[in-house]
Amino acid sequence: MTALLSRDGTNFSLACDTCGQLVANLAPAMGTWQVAWSLFVEDGWRGAQRPTGPHACGRCATPRSLGMVEASFGRATPPGRGPQPVTWRELDGVTVVELPGTLQPATHARLHDLLAEDIRPTRHVVFDLSRLAAVDSALLAVLVAAHENAARHGRRICLAGGAERVTAALRMLSVEDLLPNFPDVPAALAWLTAAPPGNRQ
Repeated sequence: MTALLSRDGTNFSLACDTCGQLVANLAPAMGTWQVAWSLFVEDGWRGAQRPTGPHACGRCATPRSLGMVEASFGRATPPGRGPQPVTWRELDGVTVVELPGTLQPATHARLHDLLAEDIRPTRHVVFDLSRLAAVDSALLAVLVAAHENAARHGRRICLAGGAERVTAALRMLSVEDLLPNFPDVPAALAWLTAAPPGNRQ
């Protein structure tokens, strides 16, 4: 992960995935990820347009294949990875993933495992964030990866119940179009099931 959110989700930093160089406190001066990244590219940084990376500074030139957080999901399973309280169910042909109110490293790992192994990529997915007060960099990495995987299969994902702090962080990192947020799960399901016939289950 290269766009690192602050703990309260109101600021972000940029880290090089190769050498770890960190440029902090970007939101006050640049506002959004899109503006910041366009300026860093002029300064020699390279990498993906999305904030989840991977990215590399001018002296490293070539970014790794995965960002820091994404790479960490492939490491050995940490203790407690399995029973983290991430649940999912099927409603009207759509997978609804319910996140707990507290995010921990094992929660992110469990969510990554669910999306990689248990949830069919041929279904639309709603992430119910109604219990979360804020979003962090690791969750953002999982959500953006889920969006990209769904797009490859002609499917869509969206969020439901995201608090204002969550939606503000998504706007700041310029991913609100990739991860649309709806007031609740029924509204999200209505949006997904109204998709063109080619995008339905």
